[in-house]
Amino acid sequence: MDMSRVAPAAPSGRLSVALGTLEPLFRRLDRLAGGRHAAHRIPEATLFYFRWRARLGWWWAYSRLSLFAIVFPVVAIATCLVPGLYPWWMVIEQVAFSAVLLLIRWILTRPVVKAAYRRPGQAVSSEAPEPG
Repeated sequence: MDMSRVAPAAPSGRLSVALGTLEPLFRRLDRLAGGRHAAHRIPEATLFYFRWRARLGWWWAYSRLSLFAIVFPVVAIATCLVPGLYPWWMVIEQVAFSAVLLLIRWILTRPVVKAAYRRPGQAVSSEAPEPG
């Protein structure tokens, strides 16, 4: 008898009903985790767009980078605090993503960088910021 064609033994009784009821839920949760993972790539893409525009000297892109670098980590950490929302590996990924964005925020708030991106129409001060 070819054992590759034999179906595995199905659980019986209440367990069978419970597993049959929960299986679509587990499949959906797995798809949601993958969807969340893909959805995190959208903010990353916007950050790269704003970085590109900021390198061209656009103040609005610098201000968006600065804003996103504080909002995204707060949201990411807040969602990680909801028990059972993410699998453990996604929690680690969210914390790492938040740490990188907080580092970017720290870099963006350095005096030298802030001086390079003045709001349009803002008067230039006579004192240049100290480097470092």
